[in-house]
Amino acid sequence: MRVDLQGRVSKLSLPKRNGLLPVIEAIINSIHSIADRGNPEGNIELYIERDQSQSLVLKDENASQALPIKNFVIKDNGIGFDEVNFKSFLTSDSRYKADRGGKGVGRLIWLKAFEKVEIDSIYVKNGKKYSRRFDFSFHHDPEQVFFDEEVDEETKIETKVKLLGFQSDYSEHTVRKSEVIAKHIVEHCLRFFLLSKMPKLLVIDNSHGISINAMKLYEDFLKRKEEDSFKIGDHTFNLTHVMFEASSDIDHKISYCGNDRVVEEKSIKASDINGLSGKLKERNDDDTGSIYIASVSGDYLDSHISDDRISFNFPKEDELELGLSFDKIQNSVIRSSKEFLSPYTKPALDENREKIIKFIHNSSETLLRKRRSSS
Repeated sequence: MRVDLQGRVSKLSLPKRNGLLPVIEAIINSIHSIADRGNPEGNIELYIERDQSQSLVLKDENASQALPIKNFVIKDNGIGFDEVNFKSFLTSDSRYKADRGGKGVGRLIWLKAFEKVEIDSIYVKNGKKYSRRFDFSFHHDPEQVFFDEEVDEETKIETKVKLLGFQSDYSEHTVRKSEVIAKHIVEHCLRFFLLSKMPKLLVIDNSHGISINAMKLYEDFLKRKEEDSFKIGDHTFNLTHVMFEASSDIDHKISYCGNDRVVEEKSIKASDINGLSGKLKERNDDDTGSIYIASVSGDYLDSHISDDRISFNFPKEDELELGLSFDKIQNSVIRSSKEFLSPYTKPALDENREKIIKFIHNSSETLLRKRRSSS
């Protein structure tokens, strides 16, 4: 049975603000590929390729880092597109990676934001190395047009996935600075970092001579983490409290994860937790302050991810008190977060209380003076 590729892709949802999601899908494929090969020296490189047509008039590095992104190239030394993986790639809604939460639609998301994908993979079959190259787009059928032949034994096992032609609808709404992109990847793949499942990942922007080690970025920003859990009925949820060094582009939030990747994020406001305002500091803490992320995971979340991976398919609000709802989970997370954050929020609450007491005292003194003067 043939699949109408364009029709299938059109049914997938990818909000304009989620233009990096296809890139992250490719990175997670690389993580899985490295795990399947059993490679302890796993390595992923993400190359950012920009539109250089305006580079001559932009001499300032910060300005040039704002140049539009044309392509992303993801390279890894995983198992590659061997017979099993290639067959899965050709199968719409493949169940091959179902045990990892695979929906069989990740590569379709690529075509929501990019015009074309080129894949070049060196893999092993029967003890020999082969090179497989093919294109994937609405105009290229990888099953009909591909290159597959034996190569020298000295050839390195690696795969390149080139996401080409970043569509303007998405590129215009996507962060452009290399470090910010790297931070977003760390955030989205946070469970892999927390669980020590993350291979080495470099984010490379050759147009500016920039190479960012994502693990080092994670380690530099991580200030504290603590494991926790809670139960709702028969369902257990894992909660990791994470304190990162504060930065201007990350807020306090809850990250709801499915199969080790972020699916939904919710900001935490002062109305949720008293004293949670701006950068968090313990007494005698350093000047940089911290931001808080609650990373939530569990079997229930794993089994309720939508096909497009940007939401969960269970009720947001309670429905006749039956089953689980997003609100029930959120309320439990907030309770745990409030307890964990008390050393950070207490100083702010104490300071506010002192201000109120001082204000009341001063107001009382002023009122007494007025009464005395009038009498």
